[in-house]
Amino acid sequence: HGNPTAVSTSSIPGVFINAGSATDSVAVGGPGGSAGSQRGFKFSPNVDILVTSLGKREPIGSVRYVTLFDNSSTAILAQQQVSGPLGSYSYTTLPNPIWLSQGSQYIIQLYQGVGDTYYFGNSTQIDSRLTFYDMRYCNTCTQNTFPTSSLTGMHYGNADFLFYYKNTITPNPSYTINAVALPTVTATSSNSLICVGTTVTLTATGATTYSWSSGTLGAVTLVTPTTTTTYTVIGTNTTNCSSNATITQSVSICTSLNSLLQNDLNYSIFPNPTSGIINIDLENKNNRLIKIELLNAIGQVIMTETYESNRFTFNLHNYPAGIYFIKIIEQNKVIALEKIIKD
Repeated sequence: HGNPTAVSTSSIPGVFINAGSATDSVAVGGPGGSAGSQRGFKFSPNVDILVTSLGKREPIGSVRYVTLFDNSSTAILAQQQVSGPLGSYSYTTLPNPIWLSQGSQYIIQLYQGVGDTYYFGNSTQIDSRLTFYDMRYCNTCTQNTFPTSSLTGMHYGNADFLFYYKNTITPNPSYTINAVALPTVTATSSNSLICVGTTVTLTATGATTYSWSSGTLGAVTLVTPTTTTTYTVIGTNTTNCSSNATITQSVSICTSLNSLLQNDLNYSIFPNPTSGIINIDLENKNNRLIKIELLNAIGQVIMTETYESNRFTFNLHNYPAGIYFIKIIEQNKVIALEKIIKD
């Protein structure tokens, strides 16, 4: 901030320039005044200032509220209870120092409760980095009341504060931010559609290290989803910047395609592949009630028949080429599931 004695530290005295008291410890006039009132002054900083403590000087040595108002919004910016002996300035450090802007107007006030008094006298004394406007006050009010009455050429109170400032460098110091691009992460699958129970390889590219939502690390991960699942991979590059990609792995109904279903029903399905007609021959002992479903590749039932005969025909001429499944059901139990390819 232009302080040639500043060191590499976060402490305020080590970085900013100490200006001392806002009023330069003004001490004019005698004691007096009424209870339930506020007295202080309006000012504006000539440079940006950092207020670190609120203070007071009063005739009886009681604990007083000191309040800093924004003159434009009338909001309370800071308020402290300040203790200390009579006839001398004492200060309480703010828990959070506050910046006041150059050219903006503010009001500092000292509150007088029951039995309290204050000093008053003719003066416009103020630190050279501030501009004094007038004395501000209110009667029959509290420490939170914004004062609207004024007198010129007077200091009543006395309210005060300690502050720091900074040098403004001309021209302003320049700096450069070296921005780096986020990695462009992509994810692919070795097979976009798989059967339940099938393992598939997911591969990520575009970064240096990878973390998958499945809990694995590395560019390649193996997953065995039981339903259609979306996976996320986070990729991080050498500059420690990260981005992510998602991939949805589709899973088909063909869960039992490669499993031997336990049943005593002999059947044949032909031709396979087919150009449209599918014949199903059953050795239907005792004329058992059989239900046959035709499913598309994502497991949607597109045709159903129930019968007791030993032959049935499905016609796929009106359906597009692709993968279909024949499901044979008896007493609500799937006893056969076969994949059909229509060319």
